[in-house]
This record gives sequence, structure tokens and C-alpha cells, in this order.
Amino acid sequence: LVQPSPAGTSIGFVPDRPEPPIEGGADALLAKLERGGAFDPALDGAAVAGACRYVAGRFDCSDFRLQSMIRILYLHAEKLDAPTRRLMEETLLGFSYWMDQGPPNSMCYWSENHQVLFAAAEYLAGRLLPDAVFTVDGKTGAGHAARARERLLAWFALRWRYGFSEWYSNTYYVEDIAP
Repeated sequence: LVQPSPAGTSIGFVPDRPEPPIEGGADALLAKLERGGAFDPALDGAAVAGACRYVAGRFDCSDFRLQSMIRILYLHAEKLDAPTRRLMEETLLGFSYWMDQGPPNSMCYWSENHQVLFAAAEYLAGRLLPDAVFTVDGKTGAGHAARARERLLAWFALRWRYGFSEWYSNTYYVEDIAP
């Protein structure tokens, strides 16, 4: 994705994927914790740290990675060590949940699945941390939750009225239903 520089005199590059690739994610940890497994700070902490670096870099599909992280914080936070929990919360507080928040980035916000993924993540992060100040824009979690609630209601109203544009995609069905 090409973006104008802040000075407007040249064109800069915003990468859509990190180089080198960032390893790790929260999906396997979520599955492990859901099955009753124990958190391993060395193994699982490194995987979560990779997911947090990816999300903090605002690379495309960061909104996909947020869903498992948020579910872990809601359902299994007490099983995490303090540094991992703090890193996940700081990642949520600094994230750009919509295109008008934070610096230019390569995230796709406008397609049907991304709209609901971003809104659900913002809503749940705001509800989880209602009094915390989100560093991306200085608003509280409660403010983010209220804003995201409106976006979610609009998204649901559009789906009810017009249906799904990505419904027949086996990939996006999961992305639309998960949030």
C-alpha cells in the first residue's frame, strides 16, 4: 500500500506483511486453554508475543489475530503470567480499530468480514478495559465500546436488510461468525 508522506512531497511504503515474517499466534494457546491445558510462559508467551508484534505493527489481517487474544483475556486471563497478560492488554490499548485511528497502515477495514472483526474487537476490548485510556486516540475503553456498538448495530442492520456479500465464501463465513 502506498501512502503520501506527512510532508506530501514523496511517496512512502506501508508494508502489508512483516519482513521477516513474525512467527506466533494466540490461536493454538486458546485451543490449549479451552481443552484445560496449562500456560507455558516460555512456549506460549513467545507465541503470544509474536501475535502482539504483528498486531502492534498494524499489518493486514491483524483483526483476525485479535479475536483469539481477546477471548483468552476474557476467559483465561488468570492462567497467564503477568507479563503476557500485560503485553496483550497493551496491544489492545494501542491498536487502530478503525481507519480514522492511528497512523497510516496496511490493514483492510472496508470489506464485510473486516468491518465486523474490527468492530467486535473494539467493542470487546473497550468492555474488558473500560477505564483504561487507549493510546491510539486517548479515549477510554468505555468510549471505544460505545463507538463500536454503533458500528456493530449498523453492520447487523445492513446484513439483515441486504444479506451477506461474502456469505458463499467458506473462508469469510468463519470470519463473519466468529466476532
